[in-house]
Amino acid sequence: MQTRSSWTALASFGLLVWAGAAGAQTFETTWGAFGTLAGQFRAPRGATVDIDEPTKPTGPDAGPGTDCCSLPPTGNVYVADTDNNRIQKFDHNGLFLLQWGTLGSGTGQLNHPEGVAVRRNAATAGVVYVADTGNNRVHAFLSNGANFVVFGSLGAANGQFNSPQGIAARANDIYVADTNNNRIQRFDSLGTFVSTWGTFGNANGQFNLPQGVAVDASGFVYVIDTGNNRVQRFTNTGVFQNAWGTAGALTGQFNAPEGISAVGGSVFVADTGNNRIQRFNATGTFISAWGTAGASNGQFQGPASVAVNSASEVFVADTGNHRIQRFSLFLTGPTLGEWGTIALLVLIVGAGVMVFRRRQGVTAAS
Repeated sequence: MQTRSSWTALASFGLLVWAGAAGAQTFETTWGAFGTLAGQFRAPRGATVDIDEPTKPTGPDAGPGTDCCSLPPTGNVYVADTDNNRIQKFDHNGLFLLQWGTLGSGTGQLNHPEGVAVRRNAATAGVVYVADTGNNRVHAFLSNGANFVVFGSLGAANGQFNSPQGIAARANDIYVADTNNNRIQRFDSLGTFVSTWGTFGNANGQFNLPQGVAVDASGFVYVIDTGNNRVQRFTNTGVFQNAWGTAGALTGQFNAPEGISAVGGSVFVADTGNNRIQRFNATGTFISAWGTAGASNGQFQGPASVAVNSASEVFVADTGNHRIQRFSLFLTGPTLGEWGTIALLVLIVGAGVMVFRRRQGVTAAS
């Protein structure tokens, strides 16, 4: 029987061999430096992508297109350039596309934004939701930087915020990590309050300065409970499911984590104080980790955010190094590894050998 982790098939004039490497990641590129020019950053604390969720193929070997070696869409990367009080938009290779925002509290202005998320649907190329931390609000823009909606003010009532730092979007729901109010708030896409959960503490469902939030394709909500050095998982209505993590530097432990991404059945955590990225399955089983303190490729200095696109590319806001780093995942197994694999195709025809990189069975989410 053919397996998804490896297979061999005889063809008319050659031998096709597929292979994947489980749990590995490879540094690909980086961009940014300290500064205020386009493409430069000052302490970027948020990063997101506008195409993030792989879709399972319809057949056992179905790829994302009609060509067996076609690649999935990569989309764009949006960065909350925190100390420059702006959002910058890039393609996945780091080519600068657009920027907007200046310091202030007016429409289109920002005050130390820390979180950014993109909501896509069939009617729009994307709405960019920004956790406008210093203004205690959410400021949403169209993907060209035009104003869309603003909601929130300083306070502890429903729909108010106290230093919101994390934000996530999925379908018609927007989730905000209302950090200093120790809660998660849920809104519809126009900013109408829906529900909230959380109080200060360390029991299940309680928080200590939550800084990151993510939502997966199934609607489960993952919260970076920063002060408690753990991740908590909830339903979209706030019903506690499970939690994992303690303070420390061992695998599965955290040191003041800040960022999180939940894509394709995997959960990626920016373990900020440990200068690394950790990957888990959806219920918290440790899979892999990479990164150490430093400024070389693959090293980090206080990484505050992580995002993954549909091509299994991982983007890290390397905050202290004022840059974005991109990695490629080599994954096998169920969920993301099964449907978002970077594979090696070796086609042996006669005396010649041709090598292709294939990302199997991933397409853009709607």
